[in-house]
Amino acid sequence: ADFSVARRAQMGMLPELAPVIPGFTIVASCEPAREVGGDLFDFLEFPDGQIGLCVADVSGKGVPASLYMTLTKGMLTSAQLRPPDLEVIASRLNRFLGETGKRRTFVTMSLGLLDAQHRRFRHFRAGHNPPLLFRAATRTCEFLQPQGLGLGIAPSRTFERNLQIDEVQLQPGDVLVLYSDGLTECMNPLNEQFGEDRLQDVVTRFAHRNALGIEQEILREAREFRGAADPHDDLTVMVLRAESTTAGASD
Repeated sequence: ADFSVARRAQMGMLPELAPVIPGFTIVASCEPAREVGGDLFDFLEFPDGQIGLCVADVSGKGVPASLYMTLTKGMLTSAQLRPPDLEVIASRLNRFLGETGKRRTFVTMSLGLLDAQHRRFRHFRAGHNPPLLFRAATRTCEFLQPQGLGLGIAPSRTFERNLQIDEVQLQPGDVLVLYSDGLTECMNPLNEQFGEDRLQDVVTRFAHRNALGIEQEILREAREFRGAADPHDDLTVMVLRAESTTAGASD
């Protein structure tokens, strides 16, 4: 019963609805492997109109990971009160988590700022799985891999010296997928992993759909691949699709 209450409280901290972003469709979901988990996704709405998109994963599982997930969520919420600055947000998160966890617990994170008006996405990757970018013009996928250490591992100077900010322009039909390793490391009964190749394949085949349609197909194929095997890690997926002027018309 206590775990049930904790799970409801934790899931209640995750956004119920994605923001409405002109020219884009977006959706996210999280499936804990246990009653409570350490995965997190969030949408940060900044005063200047930019939208922060975040997927994070706390080292470990269960109750300890869920506590650090809660702390990370609180830090992200407070970041919305200031002008958006990825370097500053990353540095503050790293310092806070390093002091709190004494470097025994760390958080990996993909965090980006979407400027919908100019279709620009700037992001950092703190030791996290690289976001997948599907380009509609060429029907090819690439993984965005700026350099970055996990949050809470290294002293501030070392962390900041290794932090890179990447920027991409998004054109109509492009798809961006942020996810936790619970997706690509999802295992079937033969101990085979779902992997990055299968992720690229499903996104390419269903990139004509809106964000919800793409996310549903990713999750469906991951579940079918896992089969009867128990989930060994939390699974979080966020999908952003750049639409034409008739955003969301495809299904």
